[in-house]
Parts: sequence; structure tokens; C-alpha cells
Amino acid sequence: MNAKRLAMLLLGLALVPLVGCGGGTAEVTGSVTVRNQPLANGTVTLFPDKGDPVAGLIENGTYTIPAVSYGAARVAVTPQPEGLTVTTTKSGRTMKPGEVDPTAKGAPPKKAPGPTVAEKYKSADTSGLTCQVDKSKVTFPIALD
Repeated sequence: MNAKRLAMLLLGLALVPLVGCGGGTAEVTGSVTVRNQPLANGTVTLFPDKGDPVAGLIENGTYTIPAVSYGAARVAVTPQPEGLTVTTTKSGRTMKPGEVDPTAKGAPPKKAPGPTVAEKYKSADTSGLTCQVDKSKVTFPIALD
């Protein structure tokens, strides 16, 4: 076998893994609204049929997930729970998210303003939302009731 044929054979074998699988990832971006109002903060999680789940933060009603496997993906939307800031008590103990300082005086923190997300959207199994990822950049707006 001459050197040219051997080089062509090796090149062909090297390209085989790149063809046929349809694999790849894409950036998925979009907006999240609840009853036509933007969801201020939270998380959008995509569960692709192939590959690992990936998530992006919702900030001011928009999200970006940089690397989602090609194919269909189930979707879950989770609002940011209250009290995610790290606080400490007067004694210096770090409190858990949502925990109220028993030594604090005054009213408990107010509920975050804005629309609430129905429980069904918080799980990909019950949300009924799906996204088809089939090109390098996908825009997927999410409108919740």
C-alpha cells in the first residue's frame, strides 16, 4: 500500500467518530414569564433525553444555558426560594437559607414580589414543557400560567 492510500485510510478512520452520532451541544436562551410577568429570579433546568441535566439561572426574566445536548429535553422551572442570602445571628452562627434569626427583632422578611410559579412547573415530570435542541443556538421562551 503506498503512502498516499495509507494517509487517506487513516484520515477516513479518524473522521468516523465525528459522523453519524448527531451529537453536539447548543446554547439555549430565552425568557420566563408567569401570567405575562417576567420571573425575576430562579432556575431553568433541561433534562435531555441523552446526556446530563443542565441548568441556567433566571435573572430579570431571562436565562442562558451554554451547553445542552442535541435532541429533546424536558424542562423544569424553579423560582428562587426566599432567603438565599447568607446571614449570621448575633452569636455568629451561620443560618440556613430561609431560616429566621430567633434573636432578631421586628417582622419576618416579606415575601418576594412578583408572580408565583405553579407546583407542576417545578418538576420536568409534571411540567409538560419540552424543548427541541437541534442547532447551535436555540431560543426557547417559557410562558407559564
